[in-house]
Order: sequence, then structure tokens, then C-alpha cells
Amino acid sequence: MKGLLRFTVVLLLLSVMVAGCSVKIVPSPGAAGGVDLRRNLAVQEKEGFKVTVQSMAWAGAPYYLDQYYTPFFVTVRNDRTVPLKLDYGAFFLVDNEGNQFNVVAPDKVWDILVGKRAPIVYMPSSPYPSYYYDRYRWYDRHPLPPYPYYYPYYYPGWAYEVPPSEEYAWSHSKDILVEGLTEGEVMPGAQVSGFVYFKEATRTGNWLELAVTLEGVQFKYRFDLLRQGGRGRSSGY
Repeated sequence: MKGLLRFTVVLLLLSVMVAGCSVKIVPSPGAAGGVDLRRNLAVQEKEGFKVTVQSMAWAGAPYYLDQYYTPFFVTVRNDRTVPLKLDYGAFFLVDNEGNQFNVVAPDKVWDILVGKRAPIVYMPSSPYPSYYYDRYRWYDRHPLPPYPYYYPYYYPGWAYEVPPSEEYAWSHSKDILVEGLTEGEVMPGAQVSGFVYFKEATRTGNWLELAVTLEGVQFKYRFDLLRQGGRGRSSGY
């Protein structure tokens, strides 16, 4: 009972710490083009292209993606009469301290979060509630007081590796690939949408600026970083 109580206290403290470190990414009021603060959306239209950028839009799996990456949902519309060649080099992100963040392709994000370099993540909603997930492997949890100890190696009578479940792994990570923006041509009168992933960019700085360049036409979107407690930072607009 004491072990359970201590574990509960630890969880509560961790929850408070996570909440205290949370950052909201919101479009800067007064930025060029249209801004919808309710949906965290900014839109600009220029020289036959229309680009819409939305922050804090990730609601897919894995749920912890934004702890490692900063995703933006982008829609690019081509109203010109010739195809637009779109690639990840069209996007880059900078903060007010001069740090630049380049696009990480969806397959690279998937490989890091789910593949051989994946972090160890506890999955309380898993079909095995007493197990946690590391890539394609499930490990038993050995309840050493004062908190459960997740033992990642085989040890007779303590913890053991459960047979892989690739189907479950895919169902809880496919959104990275399915929802990611793909490179290729955008036909005249057509548009493409998807998430563009950057290395986690909110640990420092007061604002972020996402630049999109299409056939020499540049769009810039400023987003303020609002930290816990409502302490917003001015973007300079």
C-alpha cells in the first residue's frame, strides 16, 4: 500500500512538471496574411500560391511525437498554370535566437520514434497494461517498491520479453507516415496537405518563424511561444 501511495505521488509530481514545461505555439497577432487564433492557423496567398500553416494540430499516434519534434500542418495550393515541384528544402524554421531547424522526413521520424533508435515509452492503454513498449518488444513490469520498475532485459522470474507485435506497433505509429507531407509535383489548381516535422524547437526562444519558398516566392509565418502560466513573449510585430 505504501509503495502504491509513493508511486501515485511520483506520478502527480511528474504531471505537474510536464504541465509546467508545456509550451503553446500560436500565430502572432497582426502577422502578414490571415490569422485564425482559435485554430492556430495562418494563411498567405501570393503570386499564384496559397500556403496555410497550422500549429499544435498533431492529434495522431504516437501521442508523444511533439516531445521530440515540432510538427506543423501545411497546405500548399498551386493556382498557377504549370506544375509546382515541392520538396522538403522549401521549408525551414528559425527561432529568435538564430537557431535553425530543418525538415526531418516522415520516414526518419518514424525510424527514430518507432525503429531501432526508439525511446522507451510506457503505454498504459496497451492491451498488456502491465507492460511497456520499446520498438517492437513488450517487457514485463516488476513492481519494486516504492515504484514499479520497468526491467528491459531478460531475467528469469523477474521480467521477460513478450513476442513482438508488429501490427500493434504499426497501428500506434502509422500516422507519422500517413499524415506526413509528401514530396512531389502539385498540379495546376490542386493542393496537397500534410505534417512537416522539425526537430523539437520550443525548448528555448520567444518565437518561431517558418519560411516556405516556392519557385522563388517566399512566405514567412511567425508563431509566438506561450509558456505555462500565460507568460507570452512578444514576436516583434
